Amino acid sequence: MANQKIYSIEVQGDFLNKQVQAKPMHSIAELIWNSLDADATLIEIKEETYGTGKQRIIIADNGAGFTHFEAPSLFGNLGGSWKNLAGQSKGKQRFLHGSEGKGRLKAFSLGRVVDWDVCYKDGTCFKQFTVSMLHDSLREVRITEPVPAKENRTGVRCIISELHKTYEFLNSEHTVQDLSEIFATYLNSYKDILINLPAGKLDVSVAITSIKQLSLGMIQDGDIEYPIELEIIEWKNATDRAVYLCNEAGLPLLQSDLRVQVPGLNYSAYLKSAYISKLSRDGTLGLAEMNPTLIEVMTRVKDAIKTFYRESGAEKAQSLVGRWKEEQVYPYKNEPQNLVEKIEREVFDIVAVNVNNFLPDFDTSPQKGKKLQLRMLRQAIEKSPEELQLILTEVLDLPEKKQKEFARLLQETSLSAIISASKVVSDRLKFIEGLDALLFNDDEKENLQERTQLHRLLAENTWIFGEEFFLSVDDQSLTEVLKKHLVAIGSDTVVDQPVKRVDGRRGIVDLMLTRSIPCHRQNEMEHLVIELKRPTVKIGASELTQVESYAFAVAQDERFNGADTRWTFWVISNDMDDHARRKAKQANMQAGLIHQSDDKRINIWAKTWSEVLQANRHRLKLFQQSLEINADRDGSLTFLKETYANILGEKDDSSNVSAKESDL
Repeated sequence: MANQKIYSIEVQGDFLNKQVQAKPMHSIAELIWNSLDADATLIEIKEETYGTGKQRIIIADNGAGFTHFEAPSLFGNLGGSWKNLAGQSKGKQRFLHGSEGKGRLKAFSLGRVVDWDVCYKDGTCFKQFTVSMLHDSLREVRITEPVPAKENRTGVRCIISELHKTYEFLNSEHTVQDLSEIFATYLNSYKDILINLPAGKLDVSVAITSIKQLSLGMIQDGDIEYPIELEIIEWKNATDRAVYLCNEAGLPLLQSDLRVQVPGLNYSAYLKSAYISKLSRDGTLGLAEMNPTLIEVMTRVKDAIKTFYRESGAEKAQSLVGRWKEEQVYPYKNEPQNLVEKIEREVFDIVAVNVNNFLPDFDTSPQKGKKLQLRMLRQAIEKSPEELQLILTEVLDLPEKKQKEFARLLQETSLSAIISASKVVSDRLKFIEGLDALLFNDDEKENLQERTQLHRLLAENTWIFGEEFFLSVDDQSLTEVLKKHLVAIGSDTVVDQPVKRVDGRRGIVDLMLTRSIPCHRQNEMEHLVIELKRPTVKIGASELTQVESYAFAVAQDERFNGADTRWTFWVISNDMDDHARRKAKQANMQAGLIHQSDDKRINIWAKTWSEVLQANRHRLKLFQQSLEINADRDGSLTFLKETYANILGEKDDSSNVSAKESDL
């Protein structure tokens, strides 16, 4: 054309080629952003057929456009956009999305030729001109001279022709949903905007179910702290569950690869921060998945989405759960007592309600059967994802896709690990408090039998003496102790002679625990031999002599010898007499240590149950506070009696102390 000028874009060719690569839907989104940044209130995206049946795509708006004077710098100077210097649009003072003028080049991912027909106001009159570019020569921008406009209005018509292929995505409801997600935060802020596509208009007010605003703390970047916020939008229609990295105004700059498995929740999430704007200005936002700071933040995002899912799902489930409670089939009787129980209950409600929705006969099944199935579902959730999938498959016959979704839910939320850990801590706290009551309540300790009750309880709960130990000998002779020791160290020594105490008698060991000691020597072991006494028996001279005789038998028998083995002996009861207390408070020795060999490989201790129980309480205290677990004394005693009814129901203790002392 005679009335046009050609301008050059002064950037590298590979940079331009990178800008024109985009998915079709994202290209349309960028062109919509251009219209919004120009204060458009009406944007029409449509397809037209022209010439010999060729297709073209048109994005038309009623925005302010741009002047003929501004055009050369807008198109010929990428990165020098006026938006770089302004945080808001010129007319309506809206938050700006773009800042470098690169978005318009995304149009070339759709077609070879792009024309921008621009109408703008020049003083009191309206003028129009055209900007044209070709995919073949991206460095060249052709701009016609301005002429009087045919209509007294402003706006831009972006016309993409000679399309690379026939596109159908503009007629898809999925595209309407995708674009609704991208522009949701913007359209919620500026409600006077209408965006029309061939498949329908973007109406987020109708499409959105709920919105949740969250603060995720701060991002530390050098000496600067940036606040970060997360907006989670729940949609009525299916979504791709995308997470968008946004500027501080909530305008998406990049879609993250993060996806969170939350069955049945249609959401999009928007991470907002000035830090993300900074990365965009620096040109490093595209490397977000490699940014350690953002990686850590995305972990917070993931956790927040899971929490939103649990809480919103549990809230929706309340009406059905209320009916189950009335029918007395709901497997929980009391309200959650701590954080873990609350999370467990929320996940159960979500899974149970979905089971009800996907199995038409479930809700109308007999009360007894429904109660059993819900109880089994609860137990499966508490145990593991594998257990849950087994119940969903073999008992409830849920579709395979749903089985996998719910099993993955437990894995993704780490709920199984949380519940398992909390149950272990809770049960141990109850065990400790219950044991405390058995040992120190007057009525209980008088009836507590040493071998048939106390011994058996501790044999099943050796963790109370140390997490790293495992039970290797239970109520067996010193000869069996030797055999277990030789197996532990990998020795093939044949035991053809029994182990005798110093006085020639056989000794029966209550418990022997074993552990491997992490060190540079592979076979280093430690054995902990424990002599239990009834709570009514004080540790005195005879009790110390007994445990010493075991230790000295080990020391004198060369088959126990070995530089890589340590032996520790405990005698435990509620209290000590004066003789034992003096022995337990020797100069230059730790409190409670009554004997130590010269090579420190054999140690003998006198301990009270108060010391042992308090050490365990201290060890579990951090977990107890984090998980908000409480173990009261009476409830714990009941727990102990119910859990170990097979042990605590026994009253006969035919093997008393004197029997153990005999030469069996």
